[in-house]
Amino acid sequence: MEVPTNNGGLLDCTSQTIVYAHFDYGPDAQGTTAASDALITLTADAGRPPGTPQLESERSAVATFVFTDEESNRLGRASVMHIENGWVVKWTERCG
Repeated sequence: MEVPTNNGGLLDCTSQTIVYAHFDYGPDAQGTTAASDALITLTADAGRPPGTPQLESERSAVATFVFTDEESNRLGRASVMHIENGWVVKWTERCG
């Protein structure tokens, strides 16, 4: 079923439960050179959605990725932002 998320997206979940994670960074945080590389820092226990990430939208210093399975079900999303020292993960959301 399509489930709306607090971040304005839709996920294809088997229940209404969405799990969210938000990340804060200090002034010395080190990011990555490319937006997509910031996703490499995520692990499942740190909120990484299952599936394969694809760029959903990008504007100025923010990029959002949707994670899909082989059937194109939207299993999760992640947003990355550009800070002074590169790209870092801002938030994630996934089916719970």
